[in-house]
Amino acid sequence: MVAIARRGGIDVLTNEVSKRLTSCMVGFSGKERKLGEQALSGITSNLKNTVTGMKAIIGKKFHSEDIQLEQELVGYRMVDVAGKVGLPVMYNDEEVMLTPERAMAMLMKCLQGIAEMDQGCAVTDVVVSVPSYFTDAERHAMLDASSIAGLNCLRLMNDSTAAALSYGIYKTDLPADKTTNVAFVDCGAMDTTVTIVAFVKGKLTVLATACDRHLGGRDFDMILADHFAAEWKEKHKIDAKT
Repeated sequence: MVAIARRGGIDVLTNEVSKRLTSCMVGFSGKERKLGEQALSGITSNLKNTVTGMKAIIGKKFHSEDIQLEQELVGYRMVDVAGKVGLPVMYNDEEVMLTPERAMAMLMKCLQGIAEMDQGCAVTDVVVSVPSYFTDAERHAMLDASSIAGLNCLRLMNDSTAAALSYGIYKTDLPADKTTNVAFVDCGAMDTTVTIVAFVKGKLTVLATACDRHLGGRDFDMILADHFAAEWKEKHKIDAKT
């Protein structure tokens, strides 16, 4: 998702297919590189050459538990490159080794294009939102991705704080003498975050944040897929997973 600060508030921009959410993926096909929604449209026939969910693999060691779990859930390959994660993809009829940072930088260029299309001029200064559970290494990796993309990252902001800030800007009826506590619940594709924020007029304070970085929409999808695969196996004697 890409948003732009204007006078009076923050607008979430629409991409080339008029959606406000852009798919977090990068695909390679022959001599083509497909970013965001274009990668999503061709993923079913190009699963092994489409890198998805960069947020889940960026800034991590190859032998970490997170990466070993993630390998079981994605269609592309990950390999050990000096202890870090390498992403081998076919591009221009040869194998190219990407890093998660380079893949994320490609997506950032895609998002930059959405902002520049809206503004009609160059956009280089950005604030990048990251999950509140990101480690120092993961945050540095996001800064590296911004740098590779040629962006000037003014600061990293926790995405729960960004959501609270956007809420507070538009909530003009907050009392100045009494605290209003608001819960923000974010169930994403791969993680779930709950944040409690205290608001008074013109000010917000994040009181508490709790995260489960292994519970999201994808997990519900997998439970449903397992259920129906078992049903197919029983009814039709077909193993859908193969």
